[in-house]
Amino acid sequence: MIASAVAKLDAWRQPVAGAASADGAYKEWMHFCVRLPGAQHGYLLVNLNVSESKVGGLGGRVLRTPRLLALARLERWAGSVETFAEQDAVCAPGRLDVKLGRNALRWRDGAFHLSLAPAAGPAGAGGDVAAAIALRPLVMPTVTSTVSLGPGGVIHWVVIPRLEASGWVQVGGRRVTLDRALAYHDHNWGTFRWGGDLSWEWGFVHPDDARVPWSVVFVRISDGGRHRILSTGALVWRGEQLARMFQNREVALTLTGVHRAAAPPLTIPKLARLLVPGAATGVPASVHLDAGDAAGGGDTLSIDFRTDSKARVALPSDVDPFKLVLLNESCGRATVSGRVQSQRFDFDGAAMMEFVRG
Repeated sequence: MIASAVAKLDAWRQPVAGAASADGAYKEWMHFCVRLPGAQHGYLLVNLNVSESKVGGLGGRVLRTPRLLALARLERWAGSVETFAEQDAVCAPGRLDVKLGRNALRWRDGAFHLSLAPAAGPAGAGGDVAAAIALRPLVMPTVTSTVSLGPGGVIHWVVIPRLEASGWVQVGGRRVTLDRALAYHDHNWGTFRWGGDLSWEWGFVHPDDARVPWSVVFVRISDGGRHRILSTGALVWRGEQLARMFQNREVALTLTGVHRAAAPPLTIPKLARLLVPGAATGVPASVHLDAGDAAGGGDTLSIDFRTDSKARVALPSDVDPFKLVLLNESCGRATVSGRVQSQRFDFDGAAMMEFVRG
């Protein structure tokens, strides 16, 4: 049942290559996060995406760019962003398979099979992450969620918070083996412009003990200055099934402090490090979420996340040629507690959050 639901709900919506849309604002991506063994806050993050943008202002030419983002952290962060020519990008709407150059995502026998090659370029240019992983969903995906971003803007997503990953990941010269490691996946698509009036915070928590049946995902989407909240949600799974979805006024998210490190975070692509020097990232030291049943049914959720390490991805703004949008990818730890459907839960676990700024 899980496999058939994934095949139906998670399929790609638009071609990766081909003619761009009239307004040049379409975005779509498949996103995976895999817990890596042997590191306190180790994760592999892979994002296969296509992004439209206009070159030369509002009356300019529309480009559709396929990209692959690969970030991994063992002792340190490593990664790259690679773009692909149209002939090297293959994906058919209605299917889950995506091919970007020598990289591929295939859906076979109820699992995603991800093959990740080192990025093209000279040694040391950032192409030092490779992988071959089978990712089998353990829970039911959500149905499509939609948030309006204002006139002409919308974003949709499907989430699978818990998969088991087996295979290998290589970061630099070190290879680690995965044996049913916990992983996360989401699929997003919609029409908006990077650098527009938009920001978000998103995160998930995996329990340290894989026998714990609970999984949580949370998100807040706001305007660019974070003055007006467009949507807030916190989702709780028990076993295979989505047990509770807290929405909007049921959820309060509080960001506290600023995460500081001795050295600037890894920023990719490499050239962007010259444009956004220093350690400032807009990443908080901690995040607290409180959710409660607006109808008084007694369901509750509490999450305390603390940032331990971060890297950032710089994307060119679609609205200002002199600005960048920063996707801050943050590893940490979280404590989760609550009550859903009369069942209490309390666990600690590894967690990731993404903070989009710019």
